[in-house]
Amino acid sequence: MPRSIRRNFGFLYLRALRTGSRALSLERGSLLDIIMRIQSLQTGIWEHVRRRLQDLEPPIEDGAAKLTPVLRSIEARLAEYIPMAKQGEATRLFVSQLTREHLRKTLSFFLSLSEDQLPVPFQDVGTGTLNILVLALLSFIAELKEENVIFAMEEPEIALPPHTQRRIASYLLNKTTQCFVTSHSPYILECFTPEQIMTLTRNH
Repeated sequence: MPRSIRRNFGFLYLRALRTGSRALSLERGSLLDIIMRIQSLQTGIWEHVRRRLQDLEPPIEDGAAKLTPVLRSIEARLAEYIPMAKQGEATRLFVSQLTREHLRKTLSFFLSLSEDQLPVPFQDVGTGTLNILVLALLSFIAELKEENVIFAMEEPEIALPPHTQRRIASYLLNKTTQCFVTSHSPYILECFTPEQIMTLTRNH
């Protein structure tokens, strides 16, 4: 089904083993970006961050000073082949490309799941937690939309304990207008009535 049609009637799809590599970034079209656009949030964050990164001196803490001789040596070698109008500081290090688009790709969502855990990038929290994060974003989008929303999920039980599977099924049954779920989990199936369940098989 084309994306334009799914958007017309509020179709939200969570596929199995979704990597989530972009879901919690702020790249254009990511789930966080969609939430910001739905809420008409114009934060001005990109230009502010870009200027702060540009003004860092040195750009990557004091350890960057040890790289200065290397940079000067590179400049000298470059000058042997191409004119270097700005001698001595023609090369510099920055923590990003200092463009809005690159900052969108660089900014990352970190998460701590316990008091003694340091924040880790969301991509490293595990398959089950990552799927829950994506579901949380999709449910947020569903609540922001005024029209009805249909959820479709592939195997929401992957890498999740039984009680979490039941919570997902409860959300789909009680908070969405309509939902379609494919699953092999008895904990998911027990939340639905027999009339709501269809068995799919393959034949020749």
